[in-house]
Amino acid sequence: PDSPAITISELLSRWRTPPAEAQSTVLDGNLGQGHSGSSSVKAPVIIVMDGTWNNVKQMVKHFSKNIGPDVPHIRLEPTELSVYARTQTRSDGISSVEAVALLLKLLGEDEHVCSELVRYLTINNEALKLRKHHDSEDDDDDDRQSIKPPPSAELR
Repeated sequence: PDSPAITISELLSRWRTPPAEAQSTVLDGNLGQGHSGSSSVKAPVIIVMDGTWNNVKQMVKHFSKNIGPDVPHIRLEPTELSVYARTQTRSDGISSVEAVALLLKLLGEDEHVCSELVRYLTINNEALKLRKHHDSEDDDDDDRQSIKPPPSAELR
């Protein structure tokens, strides 16, 4: 995360202090359609930038400058290593799916839902291993099929 990133606690504090003009609307579950009430509850909009670290840095820079300069960046502090099977460029790096699961957990989502998101990564890892194994077997088959006996052996 970049230096102006805020913690989840800071974000929750901001959400709990709604602007005065929004205090008389309570969303009833249908986004954008509310009814009068004494407090304001808005569904958060979460934007997830997905890509390599270098790609995401460029996207965040563009977003911050041109699209949402006032949108806060959230600093997550994972306590577990990433389960996503890929080359790690950072020891503290987690995948986008793991980041979403962690954020949802910190926002109060059911632990089982968050765990299931991460579990799907392990399923994906297994599928990638099987594919890699299958692809390497296909390469071996291609190598065997491309080896032909010398011309003198074919004539016999």
